[in-house]
Parts: sequence; structure tokens; C-alpha cells
Amino acid sequence: MAHVYPFRPAARCPRGGAWFADACQCGIPVLAGRSSPPFPARSHDFLAAFSLTTIAIAYLVYQASHRPPLREMAKAILLTVAFLFWAANQLWPESAQATLLNDIAIALFVVDVFLVIVGWPASAADELFAGTEGERGQLRKEESPE
Repeated sequence: MAHVYPFRPAARCPRGGAWFADACQCGIPVLAGRSSPPFPARSHDFLAAFSLTTIAIAYLVYQASHRPPLREMAKAILLTVAFLFWAANQLWPESAQATLLNDIAIALFVVDVFLVIVGWPASAADELFAGTEGERGQLRKEESPE
């Protein structure tokens, strides 16, 4: 019997993107259970920064492999940069610039979520995921008992 996964990996994810996505997960168990066994000082900072950086790169490689329109690629870059600022904040928490790095990351994440909420940029994937307004209204009519 074949193993059934709860999700289907993207068919067009290049090896590089998949490698980065796998690599970022290596530090997760260590981060989650960092109290035992004891790790060297600042290892948490490095592992957190490593995980954030690799997932940022994996996401950018994944998006670029799909050759999205320019606006979607710009939004992917925005999210990648947010993760990189967050990673820098994790790597250098004692830096005089740490608060600034964190504030920039938060601002970029807020902008990204705002763009998701307002539906910018509109894409074919959005329509497949949520349907168009007309399709949702049509589904409501079909589902309602009369």
C-alpha cells in the first residue's frame, strides 16, 4: 500500500527549492526542544536565522520556477525580504540595529498580509482557490434548499 500524503508537493518545484525547504526544517526539532540537550551559546540564534533564511530562499526559488507575472514576483520578493530581516534580527539580537531589523520585518509582513486581504495582485491561482465572486454566489444558490 502506498503512503498517502496530506498534501501534494508542487510538481514544478525545482530541486534547489525543495532542498532549501528541506534544509530549513532541519533546525525545527532543535528549536522546539532547545532546553535539552544543552547546545552551545547562541546556537538558537543561528538555527533560527538559518531556518528563516532557507525558507525565504526556498520560497523565492519556488515562485521563480513558476514564472509568475511581475507583480506576483514583486510580492514574493517582499515576503522573502521580510523573512531575511527577521533572520537578521534573530542572528544579531544584541545589535544596536536589532529593533530596526525587527520593525522592518514586521512592517513587510503587515504589508504582505494587507495585500493578501485586498487581493493584490489578482491571479489565476486566486480564482481557482476561492472562485470568483460570481461563482461563489452561484454556489450559494445551488447549495441553498428551496
